[in-house]
Amino acid sequence: MSVLAVRGAHLYYEVTGSGPVLLLIHGGYYDAESFADVSDQLADSFTVVRYDRRGASRSHLDGPPRHVSVQTQTEDARQLLSAIDAGSAYVFGTSWGALTALTLTTQYPDMVRAVVAHEPQAVLLLPESDPRRAQVLELENIYRQRGLQAAAQALMAAEGLGPGNQANEFESRQAQARWDANFERWRDNAEHFFGYLVTPGANYLPDFDILGSPSMPATVVAVGQTSTGKLAHEAGLAVAARLGRPAVTFPAGHNGYLTHPVAFASKLRGTLDPRQEGKLPS
Repeated sequence: MSVLAVRGAHLYYEVTGSGPVLLLIHGGYYDAESFADVSDQLADSFTVVRYDRRGASRSHLDGPPRHVSVQTQTEDARQLLSAIDAGSAYVFGTSWGALTALTLTTQYPDMVRAVVAHEPQAVLLLPESDPRRAQVLELENIYRQRGLQAAAQALMAAEGLGPGNQANEFESRQAQARWDANFERWRDNAEHFFGYLVTPGANYLPDFDILGSPSMPATVVAVGQTSTGKLAHEAGLAVAARLGRPAVTFPAGHNGYLTHPVAFASKLRGTLDPRQEGKLPS
């Protein structure tokens, strides 16, 4: 466990395992602990780096909260990779964190060996007629006018989720226990997410022309096996289409790294190194 001072914040991060560096970037109101089980699965082959994004959990701000741009998130990730002397790293980002992963790739390609963007929340790629697009763009206003519960309900509706539907989706009791043990802390992060993160993220798109260039690191867009038709899945397909390549299907849904960490880690391992797919830690 370590802390890195960056402009305006102190980033909490953890490094485990050995091998090439794999940076994991969480989304939404989660934190580094959401990748704990996946990290355990991959630590035999990778030096796994996971961190709390600024304002989340243990990554404290140095002053009053303010809107956090994807560019700021990208600089945080860059400084973290530099601080650990990562060289050229594998990068995995999920949901809103996938936007950071893709931007890191376009702006600092020498630092990225390959990137996997899992269900990136590229909301602006949805048709203007899609009501979910407008609903996500309105989330901060809902939060400020009607409170956290109303904003959370609006997000769940836009994402096609419902109360309690996570209960039977875990691959193991350990995965369920991880969720239960951290849920309250993640819920506390929601205030910062709705107040200062969701609007900059929802109004942002990475530079697809640069990403699609042959000189760029290998870029994989992933979507969930069970999230078909849901907002983040559709956004992921739209990103893949803009890059002119098919999306890769990963196990489970939008939170598959949490609900099915063993299967998810196996797929991520195989995506980064096809020779290792299905390999379990010794």
